[in-house]
Amino acid sequence: MTPDQLQDLKKHIAGLVLFYKEKGYDLKPYPKIVFSNDNNPSDILDKTGFYRHGDNTVMLYTNGRAPKDVLRTCAHEFIHVLQGHRGDLDDDKIGAVSDDYTKGSEHLKEMEDEAYLMGNTLMRAYTESLKKA
Repeated sequence: MTPDQLQDLKKHIAGLVLFYKEKGYDLKPYPKIVFSNDNNPSDILDKTGFYRHGDNTVMLYTNGRAPKDVLRTCAHEFIHVLQGHRGDLDDDKIGAVSDDYTKGSEHLKEMEDEAYLMGNTLMRAYTESLKKA
């Protein structure tokens, strides 16, 4: 990702934060956003991002990825931020976690389903709102 693309991505992340708030999803306390090139773009199944509840950090992998794809990952991770804020990612709720989260915890699988559904829906609404402007 070029420096200009990264700058544009950062502007859209800030816009996404405001959009979430307008829709009633306040991300405060705001997560720390970290960009990393520590991913392998030739591996189609490589990591794209994650949310670390313990320190309220969103990690976004950018190497070889389109900025819109990274923004979509961010929209997904922002739902995990909201889940963390409401206590749904606390250890007592998650239960046993394995390397394959879909097998380790039914609650965590539900959290992931919510993040995919809401994250993609809000990302789509965000992009549509920009087309109307």
